[in-house]
Amino acid sequence: MILDPFKRKSIEEILLDQGKLTSEQLDYAKKEKEESGDDIAEVLIRLGMVKKDEVFEAVAHQKGVNYINLSEARADETLRKYLPEQLMRRFKAVPVKKEGESILVAMTDPMNMIAIEEMERASKLRVNPALSSQEAIEKHQEKIYGGFTGLSDLTESVEVEIKPEDSEISEIEDDEYDAEDKPIIKYVNSVISEAVRKNATDIHLEPMEEDVLLRLRIDGELREFSGPAKKAYSAIISRVKILADLDIAERRLPQDGKVRAVIEGEKVNLRVSTLPTVFGEKIVMRILQMSGIFLDLETLGFSDRDLNAYKEALNAPLGMILVTGPTGSGKTTTLYSGLSLINVPEKNITTVEDPIEYQLRRINQVQVKADIDLTFASFLRSVLRQDPDVIMVGEIRDRETAEIAIQSALTGHLVLSTLHTNDAVSTLTRLRYMGIETFLIADAVNLVMAQRLVRRICPECKKEADVSDAVLRKIGLDPAKVEKVYEGEGCEKCFGSGYKGRTAVYEVLRITEEIERMIVEDATDMQIRQEALKDGMVTIKNATKMKMLQGHTTVDEVLTVTL
Repeated sequence: MILDPFKRKSIEEILLDQGKLTSEQLDYAKKEKEESGDDIAEVLIRLGMVKKDEVFEAVAHQKGVNYINLSEARADETLRKYLPEQLMRRFKAVPVKKEGESILVAMTDPMNMIAIEEMERASKLRVNPALSSQEAIEKHQEKIYGGFTGLSDLTESVEVEIKPEDSEISEIEDDEYDAEDKPIIKYVNSVISEAVRKNATDIHLEPMEEDVLLRLRIDGELREFSGPAKKAYSAIISRVKILADLDIAERRLPQDGKVRAVIEGEKVNLRVSTLPTVFGEKIVMRILQMSGIFLDLETLGFSDRDLNAYKEALNAPLGMILVTGPTGSGKTTTLYSGLSLINVPEKNITTVEDPIEYQLRRINQVQVKADIDLTFASFLRSVLRQDPDVIMVGEIRDRETAEIAIQSALTGHLVLSTLHTNDAVSTLTRLRYMGIETFLIADAVNLVMAQRLVRRICPECKKEADVSDAVLRKIGLDPAKVEKVYEGEGCEKCFGSGYKGRTAVYEVLRITEEIERMIVEDATDMQIRQEALKDGMVTIKNATKMKMLQGHTTVDEVLTVTL
C-alpha cells in the first residue's frame, strides 16, 4: 500500500500526538459522536477532554498556520487606522499587533489569500495571518472598533457586575426599601445577571396575595426560584421602571420600556413590560442577548438539503422568503442569521420591526410606531425610495402589507418576512385569503419555512431511555427499526430538567416550477404538500423524529410537535 505523503492528520490525531488526548478518551468520544451525530471536536469539548483553544491550535497545526488566543492579546485601538472596520467585519478578522512593516491579523480563515491581499493593499503592510475563533474575533473587534462602553456613554444602560458571592439570585430581607437603596439595586442586578447566566429568555416577577413569585423561562419552560419579600417589591418595581425609563407613578396602566445592559462584558437588551394585577404590578423582562444573534446558519438545526435551499434563496437577486411559526419559535434568529450571511458592503439592507430585538451593524433598522402612522405598510411605501437591495418586514399582518411586499419582491428586491401559520404549505393559502392573486404568489415567493424549537438533551446526564413499542408506534416509528432512544436523567447543569439548550426543526418548502403551476391553478394544500414531499420536503414532525433518532432530543419533545 502506498501512503499519501500529503495526507493531513485529523484533529484528533494531532491532539493525540500533542499529548492533549489519550486513546481511551478518544475511543469514548467516538462512541459519543456516533450516538449524537455531532462533530468529533464538538464532542471532545463538550465532554471536557480538551479545551476549545486546544482544538483551534490543532486546526491551525493541521492547516500549517499560527494560532492566537485573543483572550490573552491586548486590544490596541490604534490599529484601526491601518485596517478599517468594514474590511475586518467582511473577512471576519481583527488586527492584533503591528511589528515594523508587518501586522498580525487574527482570522477565521487564514488561508484566504484574497482577504490577505486586500488587507495588505489597505494597510500598506505585510499581513501575518493567524487562526482564531469567530466568537473571539467579534469580541476583539468590539474592543478595537467600538461597542457598548457601559453607563458612561449610554445613560439608559445599567452596568451589572456579578461578584463571586452573588453567583445565585440575592435574597432581600423583609424590610422597607427605596428604589435607590443598595439592597434593591443589588437584587435587580443579580436577578438579571443570574437569568443571563442560566440562559433564560424571560424574567417574571409576579405579586401574589402574601408573597412574590420569581420565575425564569429556560429552554422554553418557566422554572420557579426563591422570590423577594413582599414589602420590598414596590421598590423593586420602581428600580426596574427607572432603568427602563418608565413612569414610576403610573400603576394603573400597562407600560413598556427597554434597558440596555453590559453583563460580564456581554451586551444584553431587556424588553420590560408591566401589567397591573389584583395584587400589584407584574413585571416581565424579555432578555435579548445581542452576541447570540451572530450565529452561523449551520448551527441552527438545518438539514443539508434545507440549509442549501435557504442559502440559495438568500443569494437570489429578488423574490420573497417567508418564515412561519408560533411566537418564540426562533423566527427572528433564523431571519437575522440569514441577513448576517448576506450582510456585505455591496448590499443595502433595511428592516422594519416591531420591536427591534437586535441591532445589526450595517443594516438600517426601523421601529414601527403606530401612533404616528409608521406601520409596516407605510414603511414599505417609503423604503423603495431608499434604494434597498434587501428588505426585511417583521411580520405581514394585513392585505396592504402583503401586496406591497409582493410587489417589492417582483421589482428587483429580496424580501424576508414572517407569517403566523401552522405549516409551510398553509402559508400560501393565508396569502390567498389576504386577497393576493395566485399568479403573484407563484411569481414572488421563492421559499417558505415553518419552524419550531425543541429542547436538546443535556449532554452531562444523557442516558439511554426505556421507551415502549406503543409510544414509538404512536409517533409513527417501527420499533424494530429503532436502535436507541435517549433522555436526560437530570443534573445540576440542567437544573434537574434533563434538557440543556434548544435546537430548531424546519419544514422547508421550495417553490419549484411544478408548485408554481399548482399555485396558479389554485391547487389544494393537500395537493401542494404531496408534491413538496416528492421534492424532498420533510415535515416538522418528521424532522423532530430525526433529531430524536440522532440522539439530540427525546420522545416527549416529538410528542409536543403536533404537525
